Amino acid sequence: MRRWNGWGDDSIRLALPETALALLEKRVGTPLPFADTPLETVMAAVPSGRLTKHPLIDASPQTRVRDFKRLTWAAENDWKWAALPIERRMLPQLAAPATIIGEVTPQAARECGISAGTPLVAAAADKACEVLGSGCTQTGTACLTMPSIAASIAGCMGAYARSMNPFARSRATPR
Repeated sequence: MRRWNGWGDDSIRLALPETALALLEKRVGTPLPFADTPLETVMAAVPSGRLTKHPLIDASPQTRVRDFKRLTWAAENDWKWAALPIERRMLPQLAAPATIIGEVTPQAARECGISAGTPLVAAAADKACEVLGSGCTQTGTACLTMPSIAASIAGCMGAYARSMNPFARSRATPR
């Protein structure tokens, strides 16, 4: 059976430099042949905009060109645009997490097996959804996850803890 990936292809192919491919294989491992890839992995990679009439995706901070505080794409003058070979106009509209962004179209239903008209809700980052789904919603609870690359621990605290900006310039950096 041909597995649907949201783009109508049998596989996703990106033209990456050999150095980038080597780095990805080192960090993530050798990719599975498409036929062996679990359906939930494929569905997680499908842009929700391919299932609905309009290209929309959630505004969670999974992609580094997003401004996660404002739930928008990064500002036009942000360094990230210069670092990536894409333009803002090429990207879909963002929707706040938990927003209904449309319904599965008849064509998408035929191709992927999800019933036409099924409401599609913008989600959030996979770990955020995993933590909430595990029941980690009360102060003092924690969730330990064991993904394929690294373990992570998330907890529910009584106050917001600001994370460290990994791109902030250190005071010890020579100028």
